[in-house]
Amino acid sequence: MPPAHAPVVEERPPATFREARRALLTTLDDEPGLARNAETVRTHFGGSLPDAMDLQAVPLASGKQMLLLRAVADDPKPIALFVDATGGAIWIKDRPLAGITPPAKPFTIAPRPDDGVVIFVYDEPTKLVAARMWVEDGAPYAELRLYDLPRCDAISAAWWPDHGWIVVTSFPGGARAQLLRESGSPAWDPEGITVGEAWRAPAPASIVIDADTATWLLVQHATRSGADHVVAIRYDAQGNRLATGGGDLGAVPHVARVSDRIEVTPSRPRVVQVDVAGKPVEMRLDADR
Repeated sequence: MPPAHAPVVEERPPATFREARRALLTTLDDEPGLARNAETVRTHFGGSLPDAMDLQAVPLASGKQMLLLRAVADDPKPIALFVDATGGAIWIKDRPLAGITPPAKPFTIAPRPDDGVVIFVYDEPTKLVAARMWVEDGAPYAELRLYDLPRCDAISAAWWPDHGWIVVTSFPGGARAQLLRESGSPAWDPEGITVGEAWRAPAPASIVIDADTATWLLVQHATRSGADHVVAIRYDAQGNRLATGGGDLGAVPHVARVSDRIEVTPSRPRVVQVDVAGKPVEMRLDADR
């Protein structure tokens, strides 16, 4: 009798409930998926590396990662690398935004439940927030329109397993958000909902999802009494702002690099840690502050 074979189990990406990992790089040495593909990356950028590069990375099943690297320049020239646990390339797209009218920026990535990837992008010429999806082997899956927006200075996204993707687009004076279902349809108003607060500059949003309370948290800089503050705003799955589990985390020194995001890390169910001017502040998501 032939030996029994174990059933094939489809793996899903780990549920990180947060945005892509980001890093500002000047070399490729510290990221295995870039170091192992250094020649391809250098060729992509014309033979030499840009002075500064912005990396986004999302974890996928079996230790795989999706890496999105761009030059910190007017022409970001992004390259997407889908790599295995050792950093070896499974597939590479040197024009991940091909077909979208340039300049297509800002953009961000998030995992799909089938171990594929989605890239959210603002197409400046058409004033459109859109999504482009690939399956695990890099084949195109879908291209979706989210909503129109006159201006977008920063875009953030996080995958909420079995719900979809929270997408936040920031601009002077505030932000708009959408929950894109895994089926590809919008869960909220077709034109998105108003979220966040005003700041003296467009405030990039940091997103953390807390599955235990079925809520999500938006952390940003905002203006209080003429000073820069870090604020945390909690929303439910319908996009309603909640009165508990958020608040003003305090004043911070004048923020010079206004495009920097605030680091927010889920530490355990119902609790996150927020970096407030270099000081870790722990906050509960189900309590008044």
